[in-house]
Amino acid sequence: MGFLGGLGYGVQGTYLLDVIQDILLKSYHTINQVHIVYLGHNDGLNASLTASLHLQLLSGVFTRSDEARDAILYSYSYGFSGFAAMLNSTQAAKLSEAEEVISIFRSRMLEIHTTRSWDFMGLSLHIQNEQSAGMQLKYGDDIIVGILDTGGLEAKQTVIPAARRALTVQN
Repeated sequence: MGFLGGLGYGVQGTYLLDVIQDILLKSYHTINQVHIVYLGHNDGLNASLTASLHLQLLSGVFTRSDEARDAILYSYSYGFSGFAAMLNSTQAAKLSEAEEVISIFRSRMLEIHTTRSWDFMGLSLHIQNEQSAGMQLKYGDDIIVGILDTGGLEAKQTVIPAARRALTVQN
């Protein structure tokens, strides 16, 4: 007896619940979400050729080439090859079977767990010094920065190498 059947809805209620569940599952597979497709090393190709190859690969999961062109959000062509695209779960699964694809995953937002990392790295916007890292790097223009901030060192009883000890910020 289904959930609704137990509430006195009988067979029709159970059938309705099954239909709703089926609709929800089908809609999950048709919802487009941002996916990151990693293809590995760039092999020194120029940016426009790399973007063209990304579009060609993505076209394999769409019925029309203009759909692929609309789905692609960004081509990563410096340092590594990959792209971000709006895909549903079926398209992502099909794309993951391509020989060129190393990995594919849904993009997700992560919360920042610190408020001082940018200051620590010298990337603060309020610093107008020409020698600051932020000014020299044009505040990250065309750069992807990954930071692993493991928290305060005071809570851990570890030995810090002398070279790193000089970089430790004292409160």
